[in-house]
Amino acid sequence: MKFQCSACGKCCSNIKGLVSSSEKKFISEYGYGKLPLVQVIPVDELTFPLWDFEAKRFRAYAEEQKIDARIRPSRGIFDLDSNKFVVVTYHMNSKACPFLLKGGKCAVYDNRRALICNLFPFNKSPFFPGAEPVFGECPNIAPILDKLGSADKSALAGQLHRAFGDTFLAAVQHDFVMDWSNKLILELMRKGKIRPAMNYPYDKLLKRISNSEKIDFMDFLVEIGHESREGINETARRFESYKDARKKINGPA
Repeated sequence: MKFQCSACGKCCSNIKGLVSSSEKKFISEYGYGKLPLVQVIPVDELTFPLWDFEAKRFRAYAEEQKIDARIRPSRGIFDLDSNKFVVVTYHMNSKACPFLLKGGKCAVYDNRRALICNLFPFNKSPFFPGAEPVFGECPNIAPILDKLGSADKSALAGQLHRAFGDTFLAAVQHDFVMDWSNKLILELMRKGKIRPAMNYPYDKLLKRISNSEKIDFMDFLVEIGHESREGINETARRFESYKDARKKINGPA
């Protein structure tokens, strides 16, 4: 049995504050200045994350369709060396997705959407640690879940890929992008290419961020010479084609 999205719009009609209790606890304790990555919005206002390379595209969609997408930075690094706020993720500051049309249809469904859009009804892949459930609420998944029978992650991954296709690949790829960004930030710190502000009084840090120049993470990598423009564009294409996820599920080509 294969998953079929009915385009009901339920997954996109209430996107604000949708974080698990464990994730909310972690963000509340560590996400506001104790780690290199700092949240710049309250945890209860968090909505679906857009990676920086996705936010560029969604701004273009919004301008083309004359939609106020309310895209704003949600998480990034304040670099003490450059005095720039390096934006890693954005979000859309809206209770419902601004691209959700009346009747539950998505205005950009047939366009290249974000990983977070494409991975529904998954919250994450089964490979990603944490207490958050693998699946979100979707009326069309119950018959499929009843047929899943393996506790082995590799076997389960095969079942999920057969049932959900690229939707499952998007969930796995989203995990890869998170892992890539976290490891890369640590690498940049070790090499002295970025100096995150940590353990600052949060209100003072927010003020510095507010007054600072903003730069997207991938653009920052090019600016500091860590990546070429061609190389970083290829990285974005790799993410959006689910290349890492395909390799994990199917093995090397």
